Amino acid sequence: MGNSLSEYLFNKDNDPNYLFGNLSEDQMAMLNSTSINKILKKGEKIFQEGSAPIGLIYLLRGSAKVFLVGTGEREQIVRLVKPLSFVGYKALFAEKMHTTNAIALEESEIIIYDKKVLDKIIELNTAFAKEIIKALASELAFNYNRIINLTQKHIRGRLAETLLLFRDHFGFEGDGKTLKARFTRDNIAHFSNMTTSNAIRTLKKFNTEKLIRSEGRRIMLINVPELEKISKLG
Repeated sequence: MGNSLSEYLFNKDNDPNYLFGNLSEDQMAMLNSTSINKILKKGEKIFQEGSAPIGLIYLLRGSAKVFLVGTGEREQIVRLVKPLSFVGYKALFAEKMHTTNAIALEESEIIIYDKKVLDKIIELNTAFAKEIIKALASELAFNYNRIINLTQKHIRGRLAETLLLFRDHFGFEGDGKTLKARFTRDNIAHFSNMTTSNAIRTLKKFNTEKLIRSEGRRIMLINVPELEKISKLG
């Protein structure tokens, strides 16, 4: 049984993927009455390509990645999922099988909302339905922009963009410079559409140029304006 999530979901400022703010208390109670909380271990699957959606999945805490597996088992990360975000809802609302995979990047907690209850609420609440459409449209626009950037930018531009996306998505630690995100070089490469060796080589160049400072998975952004310039110029 799911816990009450009004403290997270009724406050738009707390939830950038705000969908539930237009629900009445009774409608929210309907969702919570059939929801399931699940704790995920690092590396545990949330869903996989070809599987049927099990409900509307909400990442309460932790982080996850959504990815495709291409030729030679090479991953292409298409989305990073931060806390208080939804994942896998495109297949759910399209009533199709998942076309991507998703796994937890660290110990995480998800809440799964029942599809039948969700459909009933959508029929009753047009404002809620509009919020879902807006969320889907926003993600679609972001993905289109990412595709263009990954195909048109050079390696330096793609890597700079990735680091800035990590900043925008997960934020900084208390020093205002160190990224909260902790990703392997493989993950950074997969999200930037480059080989791991190219990612390592370019990160070293960024270190030498004093744009960043990296210690293992810990990365500090030292010169953000220059990274923004590199990302923009491609």
